Amino acid sequence: MKNKKLSVLTLSALVAIAFLFQADNVLAATPTLQLTSTGDGDSVQINVIGNPGKSVILYYTKKDNGPFVSSLGTTNANGAFTTTISAASYNIVPSSMVHVIVDGLQSADIAWPYVAAGSTISLSNTSLILALGQSSTITAYNNGTNLLYLSSNSNPPIANANITGSQIAITALNYGATIITVCSQNSQATCASAYINVQNSGTPLAFSQNNVSIVPGQSVSISIFGGNGSYLITNNQNSSVIQSNISGTTVTLNALGSSGSSPITVCSSDMSSCGIINANIGNVNSTGLTLNPNNPSLVVGQNISINITGGTDNTYSVYSNSNTSAVQAVISSNAINLSGLSGGSSIITVCSSVGKCASVTATVLGNTSGGGLIVLSQNNLWLSVGQSFGITISGGTMPYSVPANPDMVASTSINNSILTITGLKPGSTSLGVCSAGGGCTTLAVLVNGVTSSNIITLGTSSVSVAVGGSQAVAIFGNGGYFVANNTNQVIASVSLSGSNAVVSGLNMGNNSVSICQNGGQCAVLSISVTAAQSSSSNTTTTTTATTGASQTQALTTSYPDNTLVRDQEGRIFVIINNTKRHITGPAELRANFAGKAVVNITDSNVSLIPDALTVAQKFKFTAMLSYGSSGSSVKELQKILVAEGFFKEAVSGRYLTSTVIAVKKYQKSRGIRQTGNIGPMTLEALNK
Repeated sequence: MKNKKLSVLTLSALVAIAFLFQADNVLAATPTLQLTSTGDGDSVQINVIGNPGKSVILYYTKKDNGPFVSSLGTTNANGAFTTTISAASYNIVPSSMVHVIVDGLQSADIAWPYVAAGSTISLSNTSLILALGQSSTITAYNNGTNLLYLSSNSNPPIANANITGSQIAITALNYGATIITVCSQNSQATCASAYINVQNSGTPLAFSQNNVSIVPGQSVSISIFGGNGSYLITNNQNSSVIQSNISGTTVTLNALGSSGSSPITVCSSDMSSCGIINANIGNVNSTGLTLNPNNPSLVVGQNISINITGGTDNTYSVYSNSNTSAVQAVISSNAINLSGLSGGSSIITVCSSVGKCASVTATVLGNTSGGGLIVLSQNNLWLSVGQSFGITISGGTMPYSVPANPDMVASTSINNSILTITGLKPGSTSLGVCSAGGGCTTLAVLVNGVTSSNIITLGTSSVSVAVGGSQAVAIFGNGGYFVANNTNQVIASVSLSGSNAVVSGLNMGNNSVSICQNGGQCAVLSISVTAAQSSSSNTTTTTTATTGASQTQALTTSYPDNTLVRDQEGRIFVIINNTKRHITGPAELRANFAGKAVVNITDSNVSLIPDALTVAQKFKFTAMLSYGSSGSSVKELQKILVAEGFFKEAVSGRYLTSTVIAVKKYQKSRGIRQTGNIGPMTLEALNK
């Protein structure tokens, strides 16, 4: 009995153990592994079935490292796991055996797929421009794990191609062009080609756009910069999609389909320079850069600014400057600043960082030429807004001109040799003044702001008088007027009488006078002096302003020859054939006209004065005078200096710099120390 019971217990234990063993086998099932190539062949999908919630460990052979282990993830509640990895990222040896371990159990070994590409291979560059000796790398895509090989090189002496994995290294050997074709090594080869151009200069061509999107059915014109000026299209990689034509310096592209792209290689006719336009068919038509103005003129020493718009990124650089000795070009934000260095012209090309370009032709007019040196009565000028000022131009060849200036700080006009500048807005600018012969010089102008209520105006901006005649011009402003500048005192003199400027013609010609008011605002009066009137009498005409209107009073008197005439400025003239001729100084007066009567002409009467030599010396000087003095003593002093030929400006009664200079000349003529002030010794000389 005991043996029988023991046998039953043993059998029961064995059944229980078998049951437990069977249950454990259900819970610890051997995992399965499946590999599927996807996409471009480099990506492989991994599918694993094993115990739920367990780590999946991949065992594989790594290139150059041998056996390797990576954790891929964890199975889900159903024991499934799926992921996709890149063979290149894991560096897995194609066709090597791999397996996974899940929950301590190993799957069967299977080979890592060695598959063909999922689609035709493509290249990172299908057109490439290199300088001699330069190297560049092209990357092949969509080749999966297939090997690449060089299928053909149409012109091996031009460039060499070496393939490592998906990298194609191109090295330029000689000038010219070649087409390199690479293929994948599989049962049905797929290939791609790259057009290689080796140029014989270090500077490629530039384009108004080199990455252009063309709207279907539309044409786009692209300008070419650089090279020798003659161009040809050497390659259009996809001419069935985008048509390209060239005429002069313009490439025209037309979209033939609704989608696609093509790199287009353009070279100069001598193959010295090339460039690539990357064109694609899209919904937005891009535009290039715009430079304004695009044909500026400037003079040596002048600076101008050219505005840049377009390019989408507002980052610009100077691509080329064809004549750096004539023009300096510097980028500042969204402008290009040009500086005139020497006479000549330059083509300056500016490009944005996205490859859009534009150019300007800058002309620098030199300081001298066959026309001679240009000279201005002053080369620096300060104005207020609305204020005008006249400057005399001499030298060179008429007619004179001022090249266009984009600053619009001041406007200019030229009447014969008189340049009138008017302040338009606060700021500074440099104006070029040139002659017809090509000679130029620079005028620096600073304009300060001023309200319109401070502006001085004249009853007329130009007046014509005959030699010996005079005319008054009304002045309108805030008062305190003075003559600031007379560009040619030999032609005409101007004196002030209340709110009138009296212009007297001295010799035939043209000049201008700046009449200013307290506060610094000025107006310019252009004067033309014609031949003397051919009547039997000498006529003086005075025009005065009365409450904004003008009245005319004519004083007509006939004088015999050799009669001396003194005007209100103290100038003495002699009448010969009814024409006034200026007496140049006391020596001529004493030598030829001693004892002659002098006709004293004022605004309201004519009187005879018996002794010519006492006319300018009748005033008794008692007070010492110096810079800043004013009044009747200064007026009489200036009359004497005019008669002596030392003072060339209008008698104003203001002891300023010009009077100081004239006094020094007078003191030198009398052997007195040249101080420019009226002291005791000079007073004694004046009162002799």
